[in-house]
Amino acid sequence: MSQVPISTIANVQISRQTQGVTQAGFAVPLILSDETTGWGGSELTRSYLSSDEVLDDFLSSTDTYKAARAIFAQNPKVEGVKVGKEGTRVAQIKTIVFSAAIITGNVISAFTVSSGGTLENVTATPFNTTNAQTLTDLAAKIQALDSIATAVSNGTDTITITASEAGISFSISAITVTGGATQATAVIATTTPNTGVAEFLAAISEVDDDWYGLIWIDRDANQVYEAAAYIETKRKIFGTCSADANILSASSTLISNVRASASGTNVKNPVVGLGVVTTKTLSARPRGAPGSPKVSPVTKPIVYIPDRGHSTRTGRWNAARRCRKIVSLIDFVAE
Repeated sequence: MSQVPISTIANVQISRQTQGVTQAGFAVPLILSDETTGWGGSELTRSYLSSDEVLDDFLSSTDTYKAARAIFAQNPKVEGVKVGKEGTRVAQIKTIVFSAAIITGNVISAFTVSSGGTLENVTATPFNTTNAQTLTDLAAKIQALDSIATAVSNGTDTITITASEAGISFSISAITVTGGATQATAVIATTTPNTGVAEFLAAISEVDDDWYGLIWIDRDANQVYEAAAYIETKRKIFGTCSADANILSASSTLISNVRASASGTNVKNPVVGLGVVTTKTLSARPRGAPGSPKVSPVTKPIVYIPDRGHSTRTGRWNAARRCRKIVSLIDFVAE
């Protein structure tokens, strides 16, 4: 008895939609720039194979060109660099809305405002004569914070708070009202979202995520912290520097707030790395991270923070933050 072909019973079609294994661009740095570019429109990134190509879009006097020139001058050198464009920074605005008037005997609790890795305290605010005056008192305390530009009460139920620096987000801890016959509740809401480096990098990565090292021209400590916080969530590294003379001291806000690597952090007076590195350099690499670009040997180490506890040769540095990814502070010199 002959067998019946299966094709007379069922029509089976098999298609393979395979895709080759891709490799992340571990040797490709991205320079984030807010300087005028030679390209317009909605293009967010552009690739360059030499510093001469960068001159097609950036003047030789720009920091963007100088950073690219330093990178291409290193040995061994990278195959190319990318430049990403910043957008327009927008200051965050929040409101505190009370559900009812603040009355005799009420006390608005103490709370904290966190911004750029810094925590600021607002003391408790007791009822003062009227609801309007109490809200004015609270607004004045908030506006006195370094991270806040303005805090304005409408005299009834709302305080509107604006960040002191566009691109630097802030958060407010819970606020409660105690005492008195009744207690209002406070609702904290964001009315204008912060727009800054994290949002710019997210937009760039949406269209081109084939880069590994971030180099940013901005040296503002709060902006650097925002960039580090974003890069910490990615398998990427970040390079920057600081002009803060107290960078190695325990009082340095930038250093104490940058998350140190779980595998140890080095602070050096060195030589070079992925460009040209100057003094007061922090570098970190977590366990299991892909190999970082090769760098020249570093001389004259000053401070080493090991995996457990801290030890120093010339000073003590209390960098207590933990790190889930990689943060590296390196100076790409713009001469």
